[in-house]
Amino acid sequence: MNKKLYVGLSIIPFLVAFLGISTLTQAPYTGLTYELKDGTWYISSVSPKGPAGNIPECTDAEIVAIEDFELESFDLVEDFDYIPDRESLNHWWKAQTYFSRHVKPDKPLVLRLKNGDVYSSAEIVPVRLPVAEILYRVGMMFFLGLFSLIIGLVVVLKKPGDVRARSFFYMVFSVALIFVTFGSYTSRDTAFNITIFSVLRIINIFAFVYFPVLFFHFCCLFPREKKLVTYRFFTPVLYTIPIIVTVLYQPRISYLSLNFLFMAGLASGVGLFIYSYATSKSPHERYQIRWVLGGVGVFSVVFMMTTFIPILVTGQRLFSDRVPSLFFILIPLSMAFAITKYHLMDIDTIFDNSVIYFLTLCILAGLDVGVISTLARLKNLALAIKEPFATVIALWLVVLAYIPVRNNINKGVKRILRRDIYDSLEVSIRLSNKLLAAHNAKTVVDAAVETVIGILHPKGISAYIYGKENDREVAVPYFGECEDSLITLAIKAREYKEPCPLYMIDSEFGKLPEVYTDGVIVTLRTSAGTLGCLLLKNKESGRLYTRQDINLLKTLASQTSMAIESIFLKEESEHRRHEALRERERISREIHDGIGSSFSNALMLINLFDKDADEDKGRSERLKNLKSLLSGGLTELRDLIWTIEEDEYRLGDLISHIQEKAGTILGCENIPFHFEIDVEHESLALPAMVRLNIIRIVQESLANVIKHAEAAKVDIRIKNTAQQLRITIADNGRGYDAEQNRTGSYGLRNMKKRCEEMGGIFFCTSAPGKGTEIIISLQVPQSD
Repeated sequence: MNKKLYVGLSIIPFLVAFLGISTLTQAPYTGLTYELKDGTWYISSVSPKGPAGNIPECTDAEIVAIEDFELESFDLVEDFDYIPDRESLNHWWKAQTYFSRHVKPDKPLVLRLKNGDVYSSAEIVPVRLPVAEILYRVGMMFFLGLFSLIIGLVVVLKKPGDVRARSFFYMVFSVALIFVTFGSYTSRDTAFNITIFSVLRIINIFAFVYFPVLFFHFCCLFPREKKLVTYRFFTPVLYTIPIIVTVLYQPRISYLSLNFLFMAGLASGVGLFIYSYATSKSPHERYQIRWVLGGVGVFSVVFMMTTFIPILVTGQRLFSDRVPSLFFILIPLSMAFAITKYHLMDIDTIFDNSVIYFLTLCILAGLDVGVISTLARLKNLALAIKEPFATVIALWLVVLAYIPVRNNINKGVKRILRRDIYDSLEVSIRLSNKLLAAHNAKTVVDAAVETVIGILHPKGISAYIYGKENDREVAVPYFGECEDSLITLAIKAREYKEPCPLYMIDSEFGKLPEVYTDGVIVTLRTSAGTLGCLLLKNKESGRLYTRQDINLLKTLASQTSMAIESIFLKEESEHRRHEALRERERISREIHDGIGSSFSNALMLINLFDKDADEDKGRSERLKNLKSLLSGGLTELRDLIWTIEEDEYRLGDLISHIQEKAGTILGCENIPFHFEIDVEHESLALPAMVRLNIIRIVQESLANVIKHAEAAKVDIRIKNTAQQLRITIADNGRGYDAEQNRTGSYGLRNMKKRCEEMGGIFFCTSAPGKGTEIIISLQVPQSD
């Protein structure tokens, strides 16, 4: 049905309320309160601030007539439903018509009074009903009616296709009309606009007679449709009954017909609720009914304690009728919770906490009384304990005892009621310890499932992993059942960010297996997306999962997801590392087999030319130089392959390589060199970039010694502490002026740049005639 219809209908009670308040602002106010005794009306009280406040003799006087209208037994009653016979009802209606026409604000009004056998008259000038008085009289009624209507509107807009939601809306719609009309005309002082009064009365009559029928119909539909509703003539017959009752009741043909209808409708509805609760096998339906019975029960208890019992025992009210009226709102509110299946499991928590805190209060009150009594006895024994001091002692004992008393009562109540008892933090820590030892995703999921089963006791768990097949999302069964409805549900579950009870999900996936209907769906979400989900079956106890259970599942799911994501990241990192190693091997192989082979073939050809080149000394010299260049290039190529390809490369390997490189380069020019090694960790791992740059810097430094230094000796020192590495290359050659700008010194610039790439510091010190010293210092990072 169109949602606009419900919104439009909801406006009607607000308009009726506005009409009632507007009329009350124009109604006359006398400040008199009337009381009926033995068929005679008396003025029971006079408001001192009202128009009759200056006529105190009015109090307790019998009121015989208002102006020229002689009063009868029921003429001043607020609610016409108190009038039992037709003749009195007709006279009451004539009275209301007369008052409406003759009692006006600011117009003198004559009351004929009788005190004993003495007749007198009192003239007062009514005023308009003060706004504060109007709000005091109608505020509670209007709030209850309109707030109930808002609850019904929210429910029906949320579930417009649900017949229970529609039935509930019409029921609270009638409640709203009853409250706003009844509140309007019963808040009058003496007179009310008769035209508007007639409109409000007609609306009230139909709302009043249809309410019990709507309530009964709702009970027939909730929590599921009863067989009675399926009969063809059920609805027409049911909704014809109020018309018959109206015809019998309004002219007072049968005064009891409306009372009987009310009693029958309400009692039958409650009876259907109890029958549904007793026969239902579905936990969530039982919880729905418990919400409604809980709301009705709380209201009934408050009504009995504040109204019925005091009147029965003392003959008078001890509390204002606004106290039980305020609790009436629990009935539509609990029905709304039940229809929308919102917080169903919280009914157990509310009940448990009520019992726990009631028992805690009793014990602490007993402790307080006991302590005060004991201290009072000690005071009588002249131990000089003053009352303030005794109060402080008792208060502190109660404060200190509160937490242990409450916790022990909590455990006791939950054991008696057979609730699941666990500490969420402890469970979370225990799972974390298991997950730390997990080495793959299966171990993680198994640990989580084992924890959930051990704490919440589901009848079983099914797990699904998400994937894609032909560009279509699929849920692959990991373990457990793999029925089509469950797989469809698992795919749909990707939309849920938090654990969700399955009874909250509309059944658009086909009929779920009965063992899952009251279970929970838990998605495993990571930063990269949703990995999969767990479907928990119903609890072995037959109860719903509580709010505490849902919060625990949320925590465990988060831990499980993070653990799986961590394992996936490790596996991905390891995969990338292996891929990088394979790529390095491939590049090394390509360089060796391609460029290296070309170098080798070129050298072979040069060697062949060299054998035939004795006659031409010039050509022989050029071939010799070319051979030297190719040999050097081949050596460099092999160094590059070696540094790239070698994975387990340590500081010791680098030292050996530098010694070999120095021997090769300096040996060709017969330059002696001294090697000094002060190394603490020869096994220090070196990344490929570090080792290649160090070798290139050392090679460039030694090449500069041969080209420019004319040195007689070279000192090479390598020192290592922890991950700190320092390499020094010093010669005793001719040196140069380090402060002079040397154009074309690309070698030094390249060495400095290579050192900076490693995050190190490059030093070069030199002076004419004093040789040159090159130092590189760096913190060696961990090798990949």
